[in-house]
Amino acid sequence: MNNEEQRTRLGAAAREKAATFAPSAIAHRYESLFQILAAGRPRASMRATGSALWSRLRTALPSARTGALQIVPATPEAETLAPCPTATARVAADGTVSMRFDRGALPSEPLDFLMRMRRDPKGREVRVAIADLPDTAPGPTGIHLDPAVHDLAEGRWDCYISPRSAPASRVRLSCRLAERAPRVDLDPLVAHDQVVAWLPYTTNDGFLALRVWQRPAHAEADTVTVTDDRVDVSARLITPDAVLLPENTSVVAVSRQGEGHDFTVPVTGIRRETGVFTFSVPYAQALSRRADDHDLWDFFLRLGHHTAPIPIGRIGGDIVDRKTTDVAPAALLAHATRGQTRVKPFFTVTNDLALSVRSVEPSQSSESSPGV
Repeated sequence: MNNEEQRTRLGAAAREKAATFAPSAIAHRYESLFQILAAGRPRASMRATGSALWSRLRTALPSARTGALQIVPATPEAETLAPCPTATARVAADGTVSMRFDRGALPSEPLDFLMRMRRDPKGREVRVAIADLPDTAPGPTGIHLDPAVHDLAEGRWDCYISPRSAPASRVRLSCRLAERAPRVDLDPLVAHDQVVAWLPYTTNDGFLALRVWQRPAHAEADTVTVTDDRVDVSARLITPDAVLLPENTSVVAVSRQGEGHDFTVPVTGIRRETGVFTFSVPYAQALSRRADDHDLWDFFLRLGHHTAPIPIGRIGGDIVDRKTTDVAPAALLAHATRGQTRVKPFFTVTNDLALSVRSVEPSQSSESSPGV
């Protein structure tokens, strides 16, 4: 760097290169790119492919030598590029869900709204016809979903638009807004002799999906109170038919390590007319049954000795994933062989109540963690 001539030449080259990334230059490239992508765009075609989009984006990249934007005429293949269909979803207080679609992004052909259950070995799907409207009709078009009409299995359902003439084709719906406020603090519904809750939501990658809970019976956890050595829970039994809690009702903590690590705690404070009950889980019960560095127990209500267990959780209200919102503090307890142990109740990915018992390093003992 003692060479003055070389330093001057390198400095001039650096300034020239930096100028290609100036805000005005970048803004100009964006404007030109949008003009290319929007030029001559017809009504959407369901045959549009990702290669057409890449073809346009590639031609809009700056050249390696000058950084200038290359403007090329749109190719016939690029003319089929379809805007992504977009939907707005809203769940009403009665649990029904309405979907509204931006008509300008829909193909001009008879269409169905399609829902497919995610990771379903049976490949279950539900189709609802979208009303055919003339191009001159004002406003968006849409469909209405009712738990009393549509019987959806518990899980996550992804949403698509599909041409009626080609049922195997589909395009996933982007989500502009998923409104769930009308369901705040409301209980799950009863439909098809099942306890049901539906909530639309936006996935991490911006698409529309519907979270569905459907089970023969459910115990809704109203309060979860944590102390230094136990968790106290108040919940309500919800069933399609009136069921009185028997005197021998209990809560079973089912270990993910195997039946040999399960334990049972009694139910107290039973209000038979409302289905409300309370129970306490002493952390010592779980500590004495540790089998791994991270032990997990799921809680179920059992009505007598020979009935199917009923999940305890929070599927009412407007929150899709309770695991990140309804977070309880952890307790640090000593274990005779595994040392410091973090114990905390939490809600699982299905919004059911569980208990986490995890070994911690001494350096982590003074740290609080919202995770499981």
